[in-house]
Parts: sequence; C-alpha cells; structure tokens
Amino acid sequence: MPRPSAGHATAVLDGRLWLVGGTNWRGGEKYWLDDILAYDIEAKSWSAAGSLPLPISYAAKATDGEALYICGGSDGESPRQSCTKLTVVGDRLKLAPLPPLPEARVYAGAAIDAGVLYVVAGAPSHSDLSRVADTLFALDLGSPGDGWTSLSPLPRGCFIPAVAAAGGKIYAFGGGILDAEGHAVNLADSWVYDPGTDAWETALDLPSASRGSDAIAVSDELILLVGGYSATFAESEANGPAYGFSDVVLAYQPGGDSMEEVGHIPVPCIGTAPVSDGEFVYITGGEERMRSRIDVLATAPIAPQ
Repeated sequence: MPRPSAGHATAVLDGRLWLVGGTNWRGGEKYWLDDILAYDIEAKSWSAAGSLPLPISYAAKATDGEALYICGGSDGESPRQSCTKLTVVGDRLKLAPLPPLPEARVYAGAAIDAGVLYVVAGAPSHSDLSRVADTLFALDLGSPGDGWTSLSPLPRGCFIPAVAAAGGKIYAFGGGILDAEGHAVNLADSWVYDPGTDAWETALDLPSASRGSDAIAVSDELILLVGGYSATFAESEANGPAYGFSDVVLAYQPGGDSMEEVGHIPVPCIGTAPVSDGEFVYITGGEERMRSRIDVLATAPIAPQ
C-alpha cells in the first residue's frame, strides 16, 4: 500500500480495490486520514483517487459490489452520524449522502442483506468507550428516504464486533467492553439475527475471547474471521504492545454451526478490512501493535464451495 493504515473502509468496485480513510501513526503521533486510494487488480498498481471532505476512521462499512457504504465513525475530533454512499465514476468515487444514523456511532459493525444495510452495536465516542451500544439500525437501500429503523437490540453492547451477513441472517462475533477499572475486556460470545422474526439467538462462541476481528462472508455457507486481539489488560501490560494480536483465519459455517482454523494472514493484526471480488479475498493494512500500522496488501483465493 502507498501508506500504512487501519480503521479504513474498502470495497471492490469496477475492477479496483478502493481504500478510504483510516488512521496511522508517524513519530508517535496519530493521523486521521481523508485520502482515497485505488488498486487496479489487473495491473497490480496503486494510485491516488481523491479525498474525502473530512477524515474518517472506525466507521461501520459495507459493500454490495455496486457501492461502498460508510456510516458513522470519527474524524479525530468528533463522532459522526453521517452516512455516505460511494460509487465509481471514472477513476474516482462519487460521494452521495444518505440519511444520518439515529445516533453517532464509532467502532460499529455493518452488513448488507437483501438490500438492507444493518449497523450493529459500537460506541457513541472514539475517545470514551465506557459507554457501548447494543443498537441495531437498518436502512432499506431501495428507499433510503424512509430513513433508519431501530430493530431488536443485540443482547449485549460492545465495540468492534465482527459482523457479516450470510444466508439471510446477520452475525456478530466477539467484540469488547470496558470493566469497572476502564480496562478492555474481550468477548467470546456470538449472535445471529433473523430479520424475519426481528430476534437474536446465540451462535457458536469464538475459540477464545477476542475483539477487532474482521468478518467477511464469502458465501451463504462460509464466513471468514480474520485476525483479532485476545490479550487481557494484564497480559498486554506484562508482554508489550505487540502481544495478543492474532494471524489466525477462522472459518465459520452457519449451517453446521462449526468453526475451525483454516489459515493465517501474513502479520498478526486487527483492522484489515477484508473484502472479496468473488474469486479472491483481499486484506489491507492493519494494526499489528499498539500505536502502529502496517502497509501490507495480501490476497487469498476462494476455494469452490
């Protein structure tokens, strides 16, 4: 990648992998990014492709193959309620506003199913995670002017859950909360939402408690969980800023309710924003240690199901 980042949004549109916003660190200082990068998959080359009106990171993001949707997040100063639809026009992305979320959200998950965009959990602020949300917001992309609907909340609130849609249902894996002392606690429980009944049920727990994994559904029968962070506060204090980051890729099969390790990413990290073009999964960047980012672009072929 032309520069390291994590917390960005990605989509494969019109033969290009688009990378939008994010954060990185330089000289011990955190930078919030407003640039848009494009990777030509056939030519295997990166190019600058414009910029956003404001920096954005830690937003809920999802793609349906036709557009990239970015909701909430933060510009480094304030949490955002705004939502944007990004589509390809020439060698740039066209930005079009959507109705804002009912409340500001950062570190939320998102997925699209049957033309409906869902935003799951998160927090009201990037700088104060003592409050987390259990909300589930939905926007019908066929009639966005109708605005967002609040649906049955997640059974518990959290920040940075791994969220994906498969087989007509929405899945939320792991995530984090803060304990009474303000230390992050990782979660292992997982949940599945049925839009037909507007209800959540328990799904298979993660092998170990983790936050910051990324989820991508490569088919209705397979969700991949990429990376994650599993260290407790005490473990991170004792072992340093790189401890606890995972390079494991888990395969979750909703039909069989099974989960197994199927591979590894090049660098243990979180925030890789995996995306697929139907033939390959692409991961970009990530946080490989506290206060650091990487510039890795990696791909893996999707085996026939």
